[in-house]
Amino acid sequence: MPKWHPTTVLSNIDHHEALFTLTVDRDAPFIPGQFVALAIEPGADRRSRRAYSIASAPGNPWEFFIVDIQQGNLSPQLRALRPGDTLYTTDPPKGRFTPEFIPLGTPAVWMFATGAGIAPFRSMLLQGDILRRCERIVLVYCVRDASRLTYANELARLPNVTLIPVLSREAGVLSGRVRQHLLSGALENEARTALAGSHVMLCGNPAMIDDVRPILIDRGVEQAATRSERYW
Repeated sequence: MPKWHPTTVLSNIDHHEALFTLTVDRDAPFIPGQFVALAIEPGADRRSRRAYSIASAPGNPWEFFIVDIQQGNLSPQLRALRPGDTLYTTDPPKGRFTPEFIPLGTPAVWMFATGAGIAPFRSMLLQGDILRRCERIVLVYCVRDASRLTYANELARLPNVTLIPVLSREAGVLSGRVRQHLLSGALENEARTALAGSHVMLCGNPAMIDDVRPILIDRGVEQAATRSERYW
């Protein structure tokens, strides 16, 4: 059974009708990319708890970027929380979707995120160690429309980070599915960075991960240089 830790909600900010950020009064150590489970009550069963990546940098209050699933067992309750309410997190943080495996001096790291899959990448980029492992970061942020590009402005301002939004249901620089832009080479042209020889991290919709993996191999990215986290 997981060990549950009570914490206090500091803020609950809506970004969109389906997206919000929950911040809690906890700053225990973790590695960017790791996750904990959240629950309203300690000892919650599997239907009443869910794992979320920590979206903030270590040393700061923990933030969680959450999709509100209307018929979900947990997210509507999380969205209803207010400052001062109690929330439970598992202890300690877990997960291997972390940047330590990236060799120092890597030419580029490509990050592919859909929706709330941006959370672990935000933690990595704000903490900054990953930016010392490579020459540049290409962050491909795949969402339905521009209103869902939470954190995009913040992350695009970071040094050596190129952010490329891919909008599946709205006109933009790159519209449609990320698969088509990989196959056409449009993503590499937009980033002015080759995929071959890069390290790639994928986080989000399992369908995106399954679509992208074989194309990466065709583009010269070795299997060992790819990591993924199914975030759905």
